[in-house]
Amino acid sequence: MLDENIEKLIPAFTYIVVLSIFLERALALLFEWRAVRDWIKQKMLRAPIAYLVALLICILYNFDALSIIFSESKDQHLFGYFLTAGVIAGGSKGAILLFQGILGFGHKSVSKKVEAKSGNT
Repeated sequence: MLDENIEKLIPAFTYIVVLSIFLERALALLFEWRAVRDWIKQKMLRAPIAYLVALLICILYNFDALSIIFSESKDQHLFGYFLTAGVIAGGSKGAILLFQGILGFGHKSVSKKVEAKSGNT
């Protein structure tokens, strides 16, 4: 059976990964649209836009990963919203790596793929 602390992390990290993927794909429409892509890049607005949209999602849906992880307090906190939004806005690759690094999910399968590509099997 999983440790009690790990069991608290699974829902939080799952939500973060799903929201990161969702946000990344939703914003791809804007970020890859040629009409605004160059302007966003020139003004360096990609990260701030992603962060603000993630923060809006966290606040509107009361998603504070810290309150899930530290479930002694069920109250959401502004700091938790800001931090959670930052992780979500960081993108799915970072969220998935965080998920794998903390919980070890998928780590063996990733290692096997790397070994297969390098010919060390």
